[in-house]
Amino acid sequence: WSVGVVDDERMARFGEEGESPIVTIACETGGGVDIRLVGMVPQGGSGTVFINTPEGGSTFIASEGVGDVAEAYISVPAADPFIGRLISGNGPFAIRMGGDQQLTIPADDVLTSVVSSCDRRDTPVATTDLGAAAVAEDAEGAGQ
Repeated sequence: WSVGVVDDERMARFGEEGESPIVTIACETGGGVDIRLVGMVPQGGSGTVFINTPEGGSTFIASEGVGDVAEAYISVPAADPFIGRLISGNGPFAIRMGGDQQLTIPADDVLTSVVSSCDRRDTPVATTDLGAAAVAEDAEGAGQ
């Protein structure tokens, strides 16, 4: 996990150092979180994503990301108990979309820090560009 900044917005990024992230998590207006699963594209433009943690599982509807990046986009509302599971830092987080797209990511202090700051934000953000911008940033060599 590392912290990336796009348009003055912090995001947690998971992936190999020097490579494009495979998961990005950033704040949305109102205290929710924006989760991007890079390389996992929902069939037909949307799909069901299951995320399991040691504290329990959650189900979300993922949309295909906007732009040139193949990704699934999940918007998690501020009141969803999954945000508390992210903040608690008890991983790993097992992500499954459809029958063949699976990923497991570890918990980390970076993830906890970024997600816990979401409820303290007072500035609106255009979340639809964050995941694509993070990938573009890496492609330009400016990323971590």
